Amino acid sequence: MSIEVRHFLPAFFDESLEAVRAMQTGLRDARLEPLLHSARRLATASAAFGMPRVREVTRLIESLVRHTDAGGAMGIERRALLTSSLDCLADMLLAAQGERPMDARRIEAQVRRLQEALAPLAPAADGVRPAVRAGV
Repeated sequence: MSIEVRHFLPAFFDESLEAVRAMQTGLRDARLEPLLHSARRLATASAAFGMPRVREVTRLIESLVRHTDAGGAMGIERRALLTSSLDCLADMLLAAQGERPMDARRIEAQVRRLQEALAPLAPAADGVRPAVRAGV
């Protein structure tokens, strides 16, 4: 018996937007564990529903949050980047749902900013930092 994914899409979008709101609340309140939990949930669901770009942005956000100290302290620039990334993620979901047009340039720019922020934080296996891959 074949199950059609389209029957589950409304629930996916509702839960995904709820996850983004939970991530925004976690960021605002400097509560990183709920933010990371929601990010993992969204990354998994978006992969299951064939939305690799949503998964990628979510994983980049999650990686950047993981590089924040345990007390949730982060600079203004990182907080601003995460805030704009979560807004972009919500817009991506609304666009996929058909609620607004997809802004591919904005998404590419946001991915690039996240990758650039993560590049100096990534561990180098042989002393060479990985290159930032823009627009992937």
